[in-house]
Amino acid sequence: MSMVSAVVSAQSFTLDGLEYKVMEVGKCELIACHSQASTIQIPETVTYLWKQMSVVKIGESVFADNTTLENLTLPTTLESIGAYAFKNCNGLKELILPDKLEFIRDYAFQNNQSLKELILPVSCKLAGDCVFEGVNMKIYTSGVTEAEKQMWDIIITNECFSNAGIFSGASIRRAKVKRLAPSMFLDCELLEHVKVERHPDDNQDYGINIPHRAFSGCKSLKTVDSPPFAGIGSGAFYRTGLTSIELSEELKSIGIDAFAESQIQSIDIPASVSRLERGAFRGAPLSKVTGCEGITYIGKRAFEGTTDLESIPYMPLLEELSPLAFMDSGIASFVFGPNFITENRGAYDLNINDKQFKNCTNLKELVCLCLPPLTKFKQYSEEDNAFAGCNVDFIDVHVPAGKWWEYQQYYPWYNFKWYYDDAEEYLQKYLAAGVEDVESEQSVDAVSITSSGVNVEYGIGKSIHVYDTMGRMCYSSRHYDGEDIPLGKGLYILTVDGKATKIKI
Repeated sequence: MSMVSAVVSAQSFTLDGLEYKVMEVGKCELIACHSQASTIQIPETVTYLWKQMSVVKIGESVFADNTTLENLTLPTTLESIGAYAFKNCNGLKELILPDKLEFIRDYAFQNNQSLKELILPVSCKLAGDCVFEGVNMKIYTSGVTEAEKQMWDIIITNECFSNAGIFSGASIRRAKVKRLAPSMFLDCELLEHVKVERHPDDNQDYGINIPHRAFSGCKSLKTVDSPPFAGIGSGAFYRTGLTSIELSEELKSIGIDAFAESQIQSIDIPASVSRLERGAFRGAPLSKVTGCEGITYIGKRAFEGTTDLESIPYMPLLEELSPLAFMDSGIASFVFGPNFITENRGAYDLNINDKQFKNCTNLKELVCLCLPPLTKFKQYSEEDNAFAGCNVDFIDVHVPAGKWWEYQQYYPWYNFKWYYDDAEEYLQKYLAAGVEDVESEQSVDAVSITSSGVNVEYGIGKSIHVYDTMGRMCYSSRHYDGEDIPLGKGLYILTVDGKATKIKI
């Protein structure tokens, strides 16, 4: 108990160079350090006006920018560490956090470069933004083994209540956490591998969400090992070094700038995803996109600047293509399916006259299955139309039989020179170039016509989709169960993991 050298001012008082403030009956907060000593021990209790109080809190900025402090002993009574408490406290060599500690607040250890390791009590909550921003230390929850410490720089099972990067800018390479938080690893340029385990309180039957900007700026990121994603937030992998990632059927959304300016090169988008938000893959070296069967909406600049991307799968459910969606990309062909929204809904609605394919000089082929033609009644300038900067003299346009004259009446379609009345037939070629044919009572590669439809013996567990000749999806499964696919008489295109077969029933 400390009772000497007391200086009193209102409800604050100073003992041994440490200034305290009365909080409530029996408790006080350390609010300032006036000592220049290299070794300091904060007492568990102090006495003020003959009343004994427990020291339960270190207040805001108490040891911030203190470069003389090397050894600090915290009281076992400590419950909370305030904002900026140890910011730039770069003389401190070691710090043992007491078991009763409940909260660490905003920027508490910001830019602390001298501490090499910190052990968090199991019950401690990281209840602030950027708690460990810019640090160069290893951080573990109590109970981590020495073997685990050799493998990981961070192992955290603590609760995180944060709106911004807990570890943003930290010098870490490998991290294991129970739950991700927004901007958690923002600008951790050395981070290479992250393992995310399910939190006990999470629903074990659903995927996890990757919060906005969780890995943004992680230029060295190579792998993220986690349960299936249910959602990828805005900027989650923005400017990361990630080259590929596996997505599951549990994924529902890909947010704004989710993979923008990252190093992502290939991606399989599951049928469960219906929207690609603004800038989703903007500026990435993306060269291969598969899946996309469930996409209904592609946001503004979603594939802008993807110069290595020459093709994208047919999206039978696509309804809207936002402005600049493929601007400056390498796209060579595109199919407007039968569900694409063509009606005029007002001068400011998104439609086909908004530079969707601006400067796509590699564009050579368009397949249009929708009627009426894609246009607005309002005529845009040449600079604003969907194909501005494209060489329309060398683009083949495939439209429904007998409808080429309708397209040529509308802007910007009357700029094109090469029309073909074979959209339905050409779609088969687009989907199934070099495919095998299966007639009734025949079987190729265990694709069999049955009394109730089609059975794909070798397709069990694989991704299977069936389209009619108008490009409408008749059946879709990412994990085929081996049951007959019910189909009526007609001509179909069946794809199994991307390999297509023409079927006539």
